[in-house]
Amino acid sequence: MSARSRDAWTDARAACVHLHLFKNAGSTIDWTLKRNFGPRFLAFDDHVNRRMIYTAPEMQAQLDAHPQMLAFASHQLRFPLPDPPDRRLLAMVFIREPIDRVLSVYHFEKRQNDPSIPGSFKAQHSDARAYVEWRLAERQVTPITDFQVQYLSWYRGIAGRQPLMTGENLDTARQRLEQSAVVGVVERLDESLMLAEQVLGEHFPGIDLAYKRQNVTAGRARTLEDRHGETRDALGDGLFERITTLNQHDLQLHRFANELLDQRLAALPDRDASLTAFNARCRLLG
Repeated sequence: MSARSRDAWTDARAACVHLHLFKNAGSTIDWTLKRNFGPRFLAFDDHVNRRMIYTAPEMQAQLDAHPQMLAFASHQLRFPLPDPPDRRLLAMVFIREPIDRVLSVYHFEKRQNDPSIPGSFKAQHSDARAYVEWRLAERQVTPITDFQVQYLSWYRGIAGRQPLMTGENLDTARQRLEQSAVVGVVERLDESLMLAEQVLGEHFPGIDLAYKRQNVTAGRARTLEDRHGETRDALGDGLFERITTLNQHDLQLHRFANELLDQRLAALPDRDASLTAFNARCRLLG
């Protein structure tokens, strides 16, 4: 990107807001946002109180405290976002096929090796099957059961606990995807970020969202079908079917995200040429 292009952002009133869903390629997306926005990108999370949830007031506080920022990201931020009169917030949300998330979450928690985090401690001392059984014994929404619907339809349950998700939660999650400026699908990351360039480029001319993958679990199969096979092998048939049942709302949300992505891509002129050029820029990054 040329310095001239970046200079055109000086008076931008828009701000990208990446709602960073756990294990949904968020580190890669944050990497490319930081590459573009540099010191005008802010990631904010409470690393002491990991259960803290941010909504509109906390997001507004970040805008007030950091008026020069043009891009934000947070694991703990939830909808609804504020609607400030002097800024336009461009929500960015990426959805992942939920069964594919299961082993990814397990391996990530194992790598953390932090005994102060219950999930990390359990993953360190368990195989994938025992870890998943432990998660399901919590009998509430977990990082591996309807997590994405819960994230997008967030509300506080009794004593902070979340009940199982319902069709109402799924409807809310769909609405919030539709209202987001950027909707991506992790398995279609190139198409998603190429489309995001088109959307964000209206406010940030010349933005280049080419990326290098970050925080990736090494050695996993390349295709979704093969990764499902790995998950079934690790969990056994019965537990695999149970985890699939407990992710029915997330599976529906994933299908909806794909449909929404297809609709938005279909409206792009020169879609194939833009994707080819985007792929080439990614290869240059290695």
